[in-house]
Parts: sequence; structure tokens; C-alpha cells
Amino acid sequence: MVFADLLRKSNTMKKILLTIFALTIATGCLFGQDVTPSYQKHIGFNTNIILNGIFQSGATPFSFMYKKQSSENKALRLGSSVHFNIEDVNQGIQKQRLQSFSFEFSIGKEVQKSISQRWVWYGGGDVIPLYSTLTNEQIDTGLPAIQKNSQSIFSLTASPFMGIRFNIAPRLYVSTEASLFMSYRKQNSTNEVLNSKLESNSDRFTLGINPATSIYFFYLF
Repeated sequence: MVFADLLRKSNTMKKILLTIFALTIATGCLFGQDVTPSYQKHIGFNTNIILNGIFQSGATPFSFMYKKQSSENKALRLGSSVHFNIEDVNQGIQKQRLQSFSFEFSIGKEVQKSISQRWVWYGGGDVIPLYSTLTNEQIDTGLPAIQKNSQSIFSLTASPFMGIRFNIAPRLYVSTEASLFMSYRKQNSTNEVLNSKLESNSDRFTLGINPATSIYFFYLF
């Protein structure tokens, strides 16, 4: 019951935030069409929160980014991404509860190059720390047996990126970007069955590519 209330409150808060953001964008577009100053700040969110049908699911991924121009074609950027999910699965006499949470923060710099009045190339790099947890709890309701598997992960990533943006209006644009990543990850795992507990730790380096699959909406002010 507590988890259901948390999910309802979380979904209500997301709707309120997106409504406020949409009204802000609409107001800026209506009253800013004839004004052409050099805007210094950008605020945006990842449209995956809409495309993934977030209002109909128990998960709550949300990505946010803020940019501030340090010069005409350079900007500092701060970003964050949060994911939270609780899921109960019943399979006969077995009940399974899955819980996951992750928080990611990024800080970086980008350089911008105008192609035309509406199109802009940009590139740069981010440093990204991340913390996440995953818990899988299985209860056999026919027997006094409980099995619980949990993981906690901390990672630090360096990520050079390249992207492109399209200016919809003087205060509004969309963008997408692809990136490479070089990560160090430290993981702690715990397996519990009744009174028995087994722990293990591991760390590793990974390299990879993040393709341009997400779209950000940005508002300038």
C-alpha cells in the first residue's frame, strides 16, 4: 500500500513538472517571437519520459540538463538522470518483488558550430558519476523460505560526445547526440537465503558507444 501511494505521488509530481515546463515553453514562444537577444541559459529534458509511456508504468526515468553559455559558441553543462521502479510478480505460490533505483550526475563542456539559421553542430565531453541499486526478493508462500539478491553499483565515466540541434523557435530547440564512454565500475553483490548470507565484490573497466537514440527539448532564457 505504501509503495502504491509512493508511485501515485511520483506520477502526479511528474505530471505537474511537465505541465509547468510546457506552459513555460509556450509562454516564451508566444511572447518571444519578435525578440532576438543572445540567450545565455538552456534548460531541457529527455523525451523518453513521454515516449516510454511513463504515465502508464511503475518506472520513473527522468533526464534533465542545464546549460550556460560561457561565450558565443561554448557552454558549460550540468545533467542528471533518475530511475526508480518497483514491480511485484506472482507466480503460483511464489511472490517476487523487484526494486531498482539509479541516480546519475554529469558535468561537462560543449563547443557549438552553426551550420545554418536552424541547424547547429556541437561536441564536447562529460564526466559522469553514477550510483544504482537492484533488489530481487523471492518469497515462497508455501514454505518458510525467503531468497534475496541485491546489488549496488558505483561507476565513474568519461564521455566525449557529438550532437546536432534544430532550432524550432528563437527560444526552443530539439537536439540529439551520440557518445563514447570509458567507465570504471565497482559492484557489491549480496545473496541471502534464510539465515545464510554470501557477499562478493568486483570492479572493472568498460568501453562502449551510446548511439543517438534520445531527443532533448530545450528552452532558452
